[in-house]
Amino acid sequence: MITVSSWPNLPCENRYLALYHAALAQYGITLGPPCVIQDDFLRANASRIDAIHIQWVPEQIWRCRGSSVWSRLHGLAGFWKYLRLAGSLGIRVLWTLHDVEHHEGSGWLDEYGYRLLARWADLCIVHDDWASEQFVKRFRGARERVCVMEHGNYDGVFPAPAPRAETLARLGIDSARRVLLCQGNIRPYKRFALAIQVAARLGSQYHLIVAGRPPDPTFGDTLRKQAAGVENVSLILETQTDQEVSNLFAACDCFLLPYAKITGSGSLLTTATLGRGFVASVLPYFQQALKQEPEAGVCFSIDSPDGLADAVKQFFAGSVEARYRAARKLADRVPWSEVVRPVVAWFRHTFPDRFDSPSQASVAEGCTR
Repeated sequence: MITVSSWPNLPCENRYLALYHAALAQYGITLGPPCVIQDDFLRANASRIDAIHIQWVPEQIWRCRGSSVWSRLHGLAGFWKYLRLAGSLGIRVLWTLHDVEHHEGSGWLDEYGYRLLARWADLCIVHDDWASEQFVKRFRGARERVCVMEHGNYDGVFPAPAPRAETLARLGIDSARRVLLCQGNIRPYKRFALAIQVAARLGSQYHLIVAGRPPDPTFGDTLRKQAAGVENVSLILETQTDQEVSNLFAACDCFLLPYAKITGSGSLLTTATLGRGFVASVLPYFQQALKQEPEAGVCFSIDSPDGLADAVKQFFAGSVEARYRAARKLADRVPWSEVVRPVVAWFRHTFPDRFDSPSQASVAEGCTR
C-alpha cells in the first residue's frame, strides 16, 4: 500500500480532490495524514507516508509569510529546505500544475516558487500537452518528470435536476428564451462582466444567469452595478448546492466560458458531465476539448464582445441537442478510474514492491517519458 499526504487536504470545496483520491484508492494508493508545510511534519511522518502531493495555489506556501519581498523570500527559502528534507527522508513530491500562474496576478517571486517546485518535484501532473510544455519550457522542469493525466469527469457528484420549466419559473425567466449560464466562483479572470455586456447586446431572445459566490465582495458589487437595468440578466451571487448546480445546468441551453486565462478547467468538465454544450474563449484547454468533440461548442477570440455574441449565435445555429450529446461524450472519455492510470503507473515504477496485490499493480503505462 502507498500512502500520500495531500496539500490541501480533504474536505475540499472542489470535488476534484475527493474524486482523484477515491480513484487512486482503487489501486491501493491511500490518503494519509493532512500535509503540513513544516519540517516537523516530514520528520514525524517519514515512516507513515510515501509521498506528499501539492495541489492548488502553491503561492499560499510563501505568501502566508507576509506581503513584503523579504518575508516571501524567507518563505521560499523555507519551502526549498522543506523540499530538500522530503527528498533526504525518501518522501516523494508530486505537484499538479493546475494553473501556470495565479489568476489574480503573480510576480517574479511566484515564478521562482513554481520553478522551485519544477526542480524538486519527482512528478508533475498536468491535464494536457500544452501544460506539459509550460512545465518544461517556462518552469525548466525535466520532461521525464511530467505526466499527462486528463481531468476526470464529475459523475456521481450531482443529483438529478428539477424540470427546466420549474427552475426558470422560480427565477422568473421566460422558458421560451435561450438561456445562457455562467456558474462557479465569481472571479475577474472568468470575465462574467463580458458575458453581461454581451447579453445586453443579444437582446430579449436570450437570458443570462450568472450564479456563484464572489470571494471578493467588492467584485460582486461591480457585477451588480453592471447588471442593473439589464432585463435579460439574473445574478445569483451566492454559493450553490450540488442540487442547485444540477438544476441550473438543466435549465440552461448553453454554458459560457469567456475566460481570459486558464490552464485546466473543472468548469468545462462539469459542463460536459451535465451534458451541456458551451461557448468558450480560444484557449488551449478549450480548443483541445473541441478537437476531440467539435460539435460540443464554439470558441471565440479573447477580448472580443462581438466575437462572443457571434459565437453564441453560431452555437444556436446548429443542433443544440447534438451539442449536448457531444459534450457528454467528452465526459465519457474521462472516468476517474481510467484517467489516474498514468499516475498509478508512476507509483508502480517508483515503488515496485509496495502494491498489495498484482491487480493493484496491473495498470497501463501512461506517463510522458
